[in-house]
Order: sequence, then structure tokens, then C-alpha cells
Amino acid sequence: MTFFWALQLKNKGAKKLKKKVVSLILVLALCLFTNNVVAVEGHWAAGDLYILKEIYKFEVIGNLDEPADKALQEEVFKLIGLKKRPRHEMLRFRIFYYMVESLPIEKLGDEECNEMLQDFADFCDYCKKNNRTLGMAKKIGLLRGRKTVEGLVMAIDKPVTKAELGVLAVRYLKVKETLK
Repeated sequence: MTFFWALQLKNKGAKKLKKKVVSLILVLALCLFTNNVVAVEGHWAAGDLYILKEIYKFEVIGNLDEPADKALQEEVFKLIGLKKRPRHEMLRFRIFYYMVESLPIEKLGDEECNEMLQDFADFCDYCKKNNRTLGMAKKIGLLRGRKTVEGLVMAIDKPVTKAELGVLAVRYLKVKETLK
């Protein structure tokens, strides 16, 4: 009888351990699947992504700092009314170009654009055509830049990230609203 009772205690301990292991696995799985939602709270783009979700009913999911894939680009373009085709690893400049060119705004001259961009460490003196687009983007509030150890940069030759695309969508929609 004592042997049988010892086996029962051992089995009860194994069942408790099994329950704890299953609970731990479930908690870890929940953390993995909700990580992106939690990560948004401390992310630099959290405020604009919250606006995008609450006002426009559009949520950017996944790793916010990875390049925006074609599917996300297509959804964002549709949301903001841009009739453009998505591209693999679309560059930040291309997004600014699409947005600026689609708005009915008066264009700035070369000197005005250069003045708008002087604070950026990666400003290009000889890129007149690009500077016109970027100067306009800066003037209307689309372009703010990234803070790096080199200073404020435009990083126009880098792929737009999911977070950046979401933030630019909110800024673009605000600009469109003020132009009505």
C-alpha cells in the first residue's frame, strides 16, 4: 500500500509539473504573438501609429523597423489615395516624391529648397531635382528626418520601414485635409 501511495504522489507531482510547463509555454506563445503590439508603446512612431489605428482603422503589424513589404505599401497607398504601384524595398525618397507630386501645392524654387534642407547632414548640393521634392516635403511637414550620431539625416537612399510608412501616411492625410 505504501508503494502505491508513493506512486500516486509522484504522479501528482508530475501532473503539477506538466501543468506548469504547459502554462509557461502558453505564456511564452502569447508574448511572442503580442510582442508587436507591446513594442509599439515604446516605439518612436507609437503616436502616429495609434492615430492610424484609431482614426483611420488601419493597423501596421509586424516588426515596425523592417522594410515595408509590397502588400503594406499597397494597403497604405489605397488608404491615402495614391495610385502608385508598390516596389520591393521602396526607398524613402520615392515615397516623398509620390506624396509631394500628388498634392496641389505651389512648388518652391531651388534656393528655398536648399535652405529648407541645410540642417540635414546628408544634404546633397548638386541633387537639384531631388532637393525640390525633399524641400517641399520638409515645408509641408512630411519630412522631419532621423536623428543619428552624424546629426539629422534624410536617409533617402534607405528602404522605408513599416513604421515610417505608417507615420508618413498620417502626415500625408493631415496635409491633404488642410488643403481642402
